[in-house]
Amino acid sequence: MKFLKYNRTLLVFMAAIFFFFVVTPTHNVQADTVNGVDYSFDDGVNNWSKPTTSTSTSTFGFIPIGNGLELGYGFGLAQTANSTYPTNAGDSTITNSSVNSGSMNTSYSKMNVFLKNSSNLYIGSTFQGYATSTSDLTRASGVSMTSPDFLITPPNTFKTVQSDNSSILGGGNYQYGSHPSDVSGLHNKAYYTATVDGKSYFKIVGVLTRNNSTYGKYNLTIEILLRPSPTNSALVQREMYVRNTSSDPASFQTLFGEDTKLGPTNNSAGYSNDRVPIYDLGNKSGLYIKDSSYRLNITNETEDGFNNYVAIDRTTNSPNWAANYNTSTGAGDEVNSGTAPSTTPILSNPNDTTYSLKWNSVTLQQNQVAHFSSTIGEVQSPYALPTPSKTYTNETRNTGKNKVGDTLKFSLKMDNFGFNSSWAFNKLVDKLPTGLQYKPNSVSINGASYDSSKANFDSSTNTLTVNPGVSIADDKSSIVTFEATITNDASGKTLTNTGTFSGRDMNTSPIPSTDSDFNASVKIPVDSSNFGYSFIKQIKKDADTTYSTSIDESSPNIVDYKIEFSVINDSTHTNSLATGALLTDKLPDGLSLVDESVNYTADNSSYNISNGNSLDNINVGPVAAGKTVTLTFKAKINQSTAGQLINSATINGAKTSTGTSLGDITSTIATLNVQDSQAFLSVPNIDFGKVNMYGKEITLNNVSTDGGLRIAHPNSNPYSVMVSYDNTNTDTQMKSGSNTLSNSNINSDGSGLLFIRQRTNSANNPGTFTAILPSGTPLQTSSFTQTGSNVDLSDYVGVGDWKIKLGANTEAGSYQGTLTWSMQDSI
Repeated sequence: MKFLKYNRTLLVFMAAIFFFFVVTPTHNVQADTVNGVDYSFDDGVNNWSKPTTSTSTSTFGFIPIGNGLELGYGFGLAQTANSTYPTNAGDSTITNSSVNSGSMNTSYSKMNVFLKNSSNLYIGSTFQGYATSTSDLTRASGVSMTSPDFLITPPNTFKTVQSDNSSILGGGNYQYGSHPSDVSGLHNKAYYTATVDGKSYFKIVGVLTRNNSTYGKYNLTIEILLRPSPTNSALVQREMYVRNTSSDPASFQTLFGEDTKLGPTNNSAGYSNDRVPIYDLGNKSGLYIKDSSYRLNITNETEDGFNNYVAIDRTTNSPNWAANYNTSTGAGDEVNSGTAPSTTPILSNPNDTTYSLKWNSVTLQQNQVAHFSSTIGEVQSPYALPTPSKTYTNETRNTGKNKVGDTLKFSLKMDNFGFNSSWAFNKLVDKLPTGLQYKPNSVSINGASYDSSKANFDSSTNTLTVNPGVSIADDKSSIVTFEATITNDASGKTLTNTGTFSGRDMNTSPIPSTDSDFNASVKIPVDSSNFGYSFIKQIKKDADTTYSTSIDESSPNIVDYKIEFSVINDSTHTNSLATGALLTDKLPDGLSLVDESVNYTADNSSYNISNGNSLDNINVGPVAAGKTVTLTFKAKINQSTAGQLINSATINGAKTSTGTSLGDITSTIATLNVQDSQAFLSVPNIDFGKVNMYGKEITLNNVSTDGGLRIAHPNSNPYSVMVSYDNTNTDTQMKSGSNTLSNSNINSDGSGLLFIRQRTNSANNPGTFTAILPSGTPLQTSSFTQTGSNVDLSDYVGVGDWKIKLGANTEAGSYQGTLTWSMQDSI
């Protein structure tokens, strides 16, 4: 069989793309009952399984970090006497009645969060008692024994808050010392496990009965829960649900105390540290504990996270876990928190490193439930700990309410709380829920406006894609913001908006060949409105008869737009639109309004309007309930190069028939994909950062990719996308003043200067770094088959996908050069 292959078309794009780098000379249950007690809590899990045997044995879950390093979590014992994670790990004591030894130590049902490396070494985050004992039962009694975990006290209690009198585990039994009267720990315990999306969840439930004039009088059912963070980061959420089963109100404050110790618990197995400085994470979000090898992060960036926190230097065996809080206000170390992680410790040279978290006091009526949560993550040098978050502010009003028509500004932040690490933030995807409408050209990255040609908004799926292409060092962050308008579809609902952050850890060896995804969500409650509407903008080719949200067309053709505004009339929406509303449609650059083409239809009457040949401030009111007004117009495409032109219409000054202001009402988005046959819509700038050469050869990965790679390829032919660089071409070679990177500056292996990670048939392939040749190097060895007016290939050109090899004789300077992109069809 004979195969023929030939090049049919060739498209070349000489991009204003620069390389920058600086060289310096230097059983399943939903609700369950145990002994007549209802332990069902709305914790979001509906497949809990309870062991059928009389003795519950714990299991453990793991979150991968990289190269065999994992974050482990569960209840009870997870180590041998030699500080290894046992192959048959499990603790049969976790539902035992907890035992107090003095006022500090509490045994059984204890949380255990730790690192496990590829050699199965157990690397703890808290002090583990009896760690070297050869008896499993003895070691089990020592699990996190000096950490009380959750504590409950009467509101504003700041004296003598200790494990034996305030921990929810308390002491049903007392090994030695005097026990406070009428104070008992969690009893009638039960242990459950669940698997959700392949991840392990664990909980212990029980009853807390306390009848003490100092430490409180309570009848509570409690759930203690461990689960992985929904962000996919190496974080574990430590949670507690509390239900008041008494007919009397229950008022209490909640704390969480932990006695830390970093490293293997058996010193012979490796370095461990019980005296570690504590630092603030910034933004009142928590604290971190770091020594020369390990780092522990504790945050409130979770639903119902803690309000206050303090660092405590434990100097006695009777620690007060409410020490260091302001006894008048309850405030802690967070009052001095800055906007970024601190480099100066809030606790230096401690005798024993401990910390406490505190939530605001609550009062529960009978059968009411409260929820308390924090996150914990442990990491080892040189791994990153990417931690995403998403928030919003209402730009229209500051009343704490969200209403239809309000503009929201979303902030999507990626922090790196790693240790000697760098995390490449390559892509952000935000699929807006129905009820939110993206505002075109509102994206910014780290406070700077983002070129709209680099952002990709898909109006058919309401999805925004941005390619930040930045490297985030330890305790640094990158923030993407954009604006969206609340539409009528959100009235009376609570929306959930999720952003997906994609990137990779750059300081590990080997560097991952593909990005990992991390998620952050925010909930947006929206008040109900008596005024309902739909506001739709669509587009079509001039010769077509059907409108849609997106079309492909080329210059200098004409396109037709239609804007429909309808007022809903039903049992919940009875108001109409009053006089005074003005519609504006600002056409994007590349389009011009066709003279005398604007037509307005209302109440079955249609007429042309000139409005000074402008789409500004067109009167649209009044509009009665159940009625629709329509505006149509034509626009000419003046932009000859391929690209995406998106826009929406806005009605401002709108009020209902009852006089209620509606804010700015924004239409849906209409998308015009300007065609230039095959074209490059967006190409990236590549930055290799700074380096000290010290007269040695060096290989660098890129530290940022500014912008993504998007193309238009409307036909169905397979094709190749290639990048080329000519180190002998004086117009494109890398220069810094009079210095030039010529072939004499290439690394001694002679393989080339610039390299790209060449894939086989998918961006998810590991790929092989291949020299970029003057004749062109394909992004992947097989042809691309994706077709369309806006094909996104940014996953091929992110941070970590480029290398430069420099010879030892490279002169100091700030170099830049030019790449050439090309695309050719193959048949």
